[in-house]
Parts: sequence; C-alpha cells; structure tokens
Amino acid sequence: LLVHSRRLVLEAVRATAAMRRYGDGYVGRARLATSVAVCTYLLPPVLTQLRRTHPQIELTISLGTTDYVIERVLDHEFDIGVVTMPVRPHPQLETEPLREDPMMAFFPGGERKLPREVDARYLAGRNLILSHRQSQTYKVIARWFEADGLELRPIMELANTEAIKTLVAAGIGVGILPLERKHGILVYGKTQVRPLQPALMRELAIVRRREDLMEPALKIVLTALRTLSTGPNAPAPAPRPVRT
Repeated sequence: LLVHSRRLVLEAVRATAAMRRYGDGYVGRARLATSVAVCTYLLPPVLTQLRRTHPQIELTISLGTTDYVIERVLDHEFDIGVVTMPVRPHPQLETEPLREDPMMAFFPGGERKLPREVDARYLAGRNLILSHRQSQTYKVIARWFEADGLELRPIMELANTEAIKTLVAAGIGVGILPLERKHGILVYGKTQVRPLQPALMRELAIVRRREDLMEPALKIVLTALRTLSTGPNAPAPAPRPVRT
C-alpha cells in the first residue's frame, strides 16, 4: 500500500507542476542526491548556471553514500543521483557514466624526498586518513590495496573531504582523494600531491529510475550535469606531481 501511495502522491505532484507551467512559467522540480565531495567540488558551476538560466526550477539536493542515494532513487525519494561507481545492476535503475578523476595521494607540504609516484606498499607504511568505510571511494581504495596483497588500515575515517585535507596539511597523516581535473588544480593548503602507481580512477555516474517520465525540469538538470563529463573515450594522461 505504501509503495502505491508514494506513486499516487508523485503523480499528483507531477500533475500540479504541469498545470503551474501554464499559469506562471513554473518549469518543475528535480530532486538530486550525491556525495559531499561532488557537491563541494563539481556541482557549484552547474548550480550557478542552472540558477542563472532556469530560476523557475525547484531544485533540492541531498547528500549521502552511493548505497543511500541508489536506495532512495529506487524508492522515488530522489529523481537523479550522481554516485561513485561501481553500481550494482538493478532492473529499475538506469546508469549513465559521467566522468573519471584520478585518485591522488596527499602528503603534508613540508615533507621532503617524496617519490614522483607512490604505490600501495609505500602508502601502507603511512598513517592514512581516508573517507569513511561506508563510502564507495573507500571501497575502491581498499580493492586497490588488495590487488597488491595488502590490507587497508587507516588511522582515521572521515566523511568530509576538506577535513581530510586539513589534517594532512597539519602533518597528521596522508590522504587518498580524487583530483577533479576539469576545473583545474584546487587550493589544498600546504599539501603535496602525488599520482598513484598503478593509476586509480574515481568513476562517477548518473543514476535514475528507468520508468520515470522525463519532466522538463529533469531534462534540464540532466543536461547541466552532463557538462561535467570527461568524455567516454578520452582517458586522461597520468597527472604530474603537483605542489600547492
């Protein structure tokens, strides 16, 4: 009964939105869910453009892990999710690859004699500060360590990317985080950034329900999100060591 009730409420909202478009130019609403990192580093230019070109869209944003986002997209609580891959296949879920960003090792700014690239064995001997283990990013890093026969043992797990960078800059440990190349090198404070060897990519995808009608607001938001794409067939060259 609850499942059917949710759908009835959703259809009522859609009908109301459709009628409002005739009266006051209302385009509709879109409920987007993603991670803290994506919201912080990738979404601001997208949201700025959306607000400038389509101020009538009612856009709400929620934050959570990949599993949290997908579960609520399937439950009709969110319309669109931007999540970290891999995503478990589901008959009602449509997954669209969006972009790839290289994972990098972040070291304190004052550290000397760092190699140009770092592997899992080098990092296994360091005090690692990582995303919390429920996140897909943590799972991706754990598999990277396991491929070298190593167990991932961080000294801290945090849900906030900026908190990780702040602790690294303070000399407390080493972080492993994605570097969003499309918008240039971000200011990380007093840290040094090194590529991983072998290279490890953070893959993002857009997820939504297959049966959903493409309301005007959803089409507009999806088009805006696709501007973040790094291209399906354009792997990025290995980034050089960067000091910021």
